[in-house]
Amino acid sequence: MAKYRSAIIACGTIGRVHARGWLDVPGQPTELAACADTHPDARREFGDFFGIPPEHRYADYREMLDKERPNFVDVCSWHRQHAEMTIAAAAPRPSSARIPWP
Repeated sequence: MAKYRSAIIACGTIGRVHARGWLDVPGQPTELAACADTHPDARREFGDFFGIPPEHRYADYREMLDKERPNFVDVCSWHRQHAEMTIAAAAPRPSSARIPWP
């Protein structure tokens, strides 16, 4: 079975709900690969709770998207930030940095 990488933008309550949802998928085909939040304590607590290594926790979601190249992105921020973050997540990236789908 393919293993997909998910990234969470915003590590608050909604981010935790989304993360738990990924963990409850039968067969666990999705791993929580990275997270991004501007608040360092939220990043640390979320990462520690869900087992995301410190090097995969980002203050800037754009940097996370560029470096991690997740298969799925959960935008869990305030509603007014959704459009900008969703557009950034959907934007094409150079093929040299592209991680192929499993």
